[in-house]
Amino acid sequence: MGRQEQPLDPTAGPLQGFAHELRELRRAAGNPGYRTLARRAGYSASALSAAASGRLLPSLAVALAYVGACDGDTGDWERRWTEVAADLENAGPEQQKPRQLPPDTYGFTGRAAELAALDALLDAADREPSAVVISAVAGTGGVGKTALAVHWAHRAAARFPDGQLYVDLRGYDPDRPLEPADVLAGFLRALGVPGDQVPYDAAERAARFRTLVAERRMLLVLDNAHSPDQVRLLLPGTPSCFVLVTSRDSLAGLVARHGARRLDLDLLAADEAVALLRTLVGARVDAEPAAAAALADRCARLPLALRLAAEIATARPRSALTELVAGLAESRGGTSSGTRPPRSPAPTSTPPAGCSTSCSGRTWSGGTRPGGCARTTCCAPTPPSSPAGSPRRSGAPR
Repeated sequence: MGRQEQPLDPTAGPLQGFAHELRELRRAAGNPGYRTLARRAGYSASALSAAASGRLLPSLAVALAYVGACDGDTGDWERRWTEVAADLENAGPEQQKPRQLPPDTYGFTGRAAELAALDALLDAADREPSAVVISAVAGTGGVGKTALAVHWAHRAAARFPDGQLYVDLRGYDPDRPLEPADVLAGFLRALGVPGDQVPYDAAERAARFRTLVAERRMLLVLDNAHSPDQVRLLLPGTPSCFVLVTSRDSLAGLVARHGARRLDLDLLAADEAVALLRTLVGARVDAEPAAAAALADRCARLPLALRLAAEIATARPRSALTELVAGLAESRGGTSSGTRPPRSPAPTSTPPAGCSTSCSGRTWSGGTRPGGCARTTCCAPTPPSSPAGSPRRSGAPR
């Protein structure tokens, strides 16, 4: 027996109504299986099943083959198919309400001032809408830009009932960053535009996108942008939308030309860094407060580094935090007392293993640390037993 079809609401629209009538026709014909229909119709079972799924309008040829295999009146069904196709064309793409935000970051800690600043910016935009509001969250890699953006977006999602769009632009990944044209194609599909109707030209895609989101209350989160040029074509044209961009770049071009409000993200405060470790590691932090503080300092109070350290600590539940701090100090060439090792005067071709993404994306030269690196110890912990040069874990906060 084949898999049971998903229920359909015939009142949901012409597409669902048409599919429901096809299913009723098959039941009236004795409810033959789709493999049996395929032999009669000359089309595959999957094509015939999709025709009655209610997700898309089948081609006229497939629809009539389905009807003929069920001994239906093909002339009558051709008329029905033509009416439904006309209704769908007149309605344009179905207005979708995408909900694309990734899961909120577990254990999000601190950032009260930054969250309040984003709230205030949205409140001001609601009171006096004049142009699309863009907030640019800037900061070094691993400082928690993505975590802040996604956490705030979840808090504010109810104020954007027409949907939330999210994309990781991969601006600093080793592979090529996403092209605006490719991002627009994904947005258009998420908004209901069939793939074969997405314009070829990037400017045309941008114009179609602005048309679809005009006057709709939507949030766009453009994560990990490399430069303003990667963002400009993705901006809506009406103040009903709110755009949140994260980047290691200052995005001065967005500030100067589009009025973006820049929010610079700094390291966590010392108590917030320890609080994050407490959330992730548990009671061991309160049992060893001095070691926890030293561990937070070793991690340069970067959220990404703190999460990596917490992962190591939870993988070693019988080890004291003092042992982890001592091991990190030794791996950096320092001492167990928590003092920082001196910076090597010799040039280094690669950053230290476990370094945050702001460092790992750049090459060291001239014996100096990479731009944006927060500390001489640079930056995230690497236990002596872990392999050098481990890649950043997927989904870790930037």
